[in-house]
Amino acid sequence: MKKLLLASALFSFFALTMSCQKDADAPAPAPSYDSLVIVSVTPTTGITQTSTAFTVEVKYRLQSAANGQLVIAFNNGNNVASYDKVESASVAVAKGSGTHTFNVTIIPKKWTSPNKFACNVSLYSNSTSTAQPPLAGDYQEIKVN
Repeated sequence: MKKLLLASALFSFFALTMSCQKDADAPAPAPSYDSLVIVSVTPTTGITQTSTAFTVEVKYRLQSAANGQLVIAFNNGNNVASYDKVESASVAVAKGSGTHTFNVTIIPKKWTSPNKFACNVSLYSNSTSTAQPPLAGDYQEIKVN
C-alpha cells in the first residue's frame, strides 16, 4: 500500500512539473497589476499662495478593469491630510497603459512644518465610486514659498 501511495505521489509530482514547464520561445505574460506614477509636476519653484497653473504628467496601467478614471487632488483645504479633488480635471481611461497630462489651476497652501503641500493622482475603477480605495496612486510634495 505504501509503495502504491509513493508511486502515485511521484507520478503526480512529475505530471505537475511537466505541465508547468514553459516554452522557451513563448512571450512573457503581460503584467497583471494596476499602477500609476507621477512623472512630473511643474512649476517646482516660485510657488506662492496665489492662483497657480500646474501641469502634472502621469503614466498609468489599468489591468483589473475595462475602464477607469484618473483623479487629481491637492491638500489645499482645511486639513493637511485631506485632498480636494479637482472635479473638472478627472478623465476616463480604458484598460491598458498610457499617459495623461493634467492642466489645473489652484491656490496652493503653505502648511506649517513639517507638513507639506502636495499633489495626489489616483486611478479608480469605473465600477466603484471614488469613496472606495483607488486601484493605484502617487503623490508629489510641492514647495510653497
